[in-house]
Amino acid sequence: MTGRVRLSVPSASVSLILTDLLPRFIARYPKVEVEVHVDDRLVNTVAGEFDAGMRLIESIDRDMVHVRLCGPTRLVVVGAPSYFERKGVPQKPEDLLRHDCICVRRAPAGEPWAWELERGKKTYRVPVRGPVTTNDAELMRAMAVAGVGLFYSLEGRIQSDVAAGRLRTVLEPYAPEVPGLYLYFPKRSQVSPALKAFVAVAREKAKADRVGSVA
Repeated sequence: MTGRVRLSVPSASVSLILTDLLPRFIARYPKVEVEVHVDDRLVNTVAGEFDAGMRLIESIDRDMVHVRLCGPTRLVVVGAPSYFERKGVPQKPEDLLRHDCICVRRAPAGEPWAWELERGKKTYRVPVRGPVTTNDAELMRAMAVAGVGLFYSLEGRIQSDVAAGRLRTVLEPYAPEVPGLYLYFPKRSQVSPALKAFVAVAREKAKADRVGSVA
């Protein structure tokens, strides 16, 4: 099989999904070219001429076909030990208003994204502020490791930093669970053989991961 699959993905999906999925797919379909555009902004896959995208399920339009790529995960607040020595440790969501946070702005003219936390049936939307605002998750992670401020992240993305002691999770009782990342693409009468093959391998990997996590 030959062809091309163009993907629009957030940076979190690189380490969480693509580093395992792409080698598996390319080994099976070496003549199919995969083009990956990493962008943490919400991208219109149709307007951008992408075949498919990856996002959290709440960011995907209902009229899209969506395929689960990983299981549920949490959104957590983390910081470096050096930051907590300097600024202290937040104990409740409201404390974040007095902390330096690494902020994300989805659009140049928009407001920084409020961090969403929850405990039981109560939810919190905290309009955090801080010294650095960006739409690049890797820069946010690096700034957090450097002690610049707190970082709000998918848990899987920072697991190695937490295990190594570079980052520490705080406010754990308030960490919301999200369904995980999904592959999505428009409902079309004609889906390219290359994209069909990519979807099939993605489903296969996700199923193997679920079985492995239960075993």
